[in-house]
Amino acid sequence: MGKNLFADQRIAFAVSAGRVGHFGGRDHSHAPDQQAGILPRKKRSAGLWIASWLALIGPVALGAEQADTDRADRITQVSVINGLMLGEYDGFVSIKDLLGSGDFGLGTLDRLDGELIVLDGAAYQARSSGEVVAVPPAATTPFAAITPFETDGTIPCPELASLERLDQFLDERLQERNNFVAIRIEAGVASITLRSVPAQEKPYKPLQAIARSQPIWTHRGIRGSFVGIRSPQWARDITVPGHHWHFISADRRIGGHVLDCQIQEGTIRYDICGDWTVKLDRSAAFNDKDLSGDLREQVKQVESLRGEKSPANR
Repeated sequence: MGKNLFADQRIAFAVSAGRVGHFGGRDHSHAPDQQAGILPRKKRSAGLWIASWLALIGPVALGAEQADTDRADRITQVSVINGLMLGEYDGFVSIKDLLGSGDFGLGTLDRLDGELIVLDGAAYQARSSGEVVAVPPAATTPFAAITPFETDGTIPCPELASLERLDQFLDERLQERNNFVAIRIEAGVASITLRSVPAQEKPYKPLQAIARSQPIWTHRGIRGSFVGIRSPQWARDITVPGHHWHFISADRRIGGHVLDCQIQEGTIRYDICGDWTVKLDRSAAFNDKDLSGDLREQVKQVESLRGEKSPANR
């Protein structure tokens, strides 16, 4: 509805301008000057005013509509993955501002405090204790990716034995390899292995070192939503290439970063995104970091710790 607001108003104004014989609620269709093809002076002034107003608002309205359309296919990312890998954990974008860029996404929170899940415009934190709580608007994030999710297509999700098999299944069907793709899956799972990370204290350790001792849980027989972003390989060193998955249960009590899963059945919805915006920290600490190194192997190790035996089964 928001995309067509200005367009609808332009049509309404054009119709009003075209019916100046009824302007002000009175029918002057039989007035002598109208029969001669001349509008009364007041109506000529009103008609000129409306025409001038439409000429001014038209380009503005078109620009607003175009901006809204562009935003609909945009991934907005906070910071870069190399920064996070090297210990840039201080949040600098508020959750309130983040939600201004979309209603679907994932990331982490200030000081690497848990996993951030954004679904249907609500932000959730999966804590290292396994608890899921709502995130206040004033909270901040050092790394996130978000989009206004609009379904471009739907795929039935069959039974899949692992997260790796899920990635393969999607890659076989979604051929837009050089675009970003937001993927939402509503599914029942026979089991799902999740992780989250506790808040860190300065001096911050690199993410690879922290991930070695991350809390991991396996849950069985639940339903929920997979929140995923698939990023193109050319974007490596700036974001996580390939699939990045978070999960939140239907009752909003279980969540985290997905390490492995066994999907029973579900529905996949996807949104192809052709626009990408990155928000960078302006702090001295961020600008003192050398982010030019090749950290692909470290990122892969952190993201692909999948299928390891969980220390706690629930």
